[in-house]
Amino acid sequence: YSRDVSRAARTISLEGSKAVINDEIRLLKQSEIRWYFHTDADIAISGNTATLTKDGKTITLTFDAGYNMGTLKISSAQRLNATTEVTDTPVTNYKKLEFVILNASGLVNVKVTAQ
Repeated sequence: YSRDVSRAARTISLEGSKAVINDEIRLLKQSEIRWYFHTDADIAISGNTATLTKDGKTITLTFDAGYNMGTLKISSAQRLNATTEVTDTPVTNYKKLEFVILNASGLVNVKVTAQ
């Protein structure tokens, strides 16, 4: 990340019954930020919230990036670099939950709350 980021730090904390992941990223230039979560659960998106359901259990992930409003989307769980020869087993039955922030700059905090 060194060509685009001067600092990146992740903290994980518990706040009551919630787990909170906070990624603080200081960008050197305007950039696109992508936050990924891979899962084999069913995913439903509503605004900045993703609900994951599997085996009758549910977890809700809420994404907040402050003024840098991002968007959630679902894609297939594939390697980022498709041109690299892969010798391991392909990922099947998994999806990638993506939180995307376009045209981000300066200090960006991506906060993900799970409950």
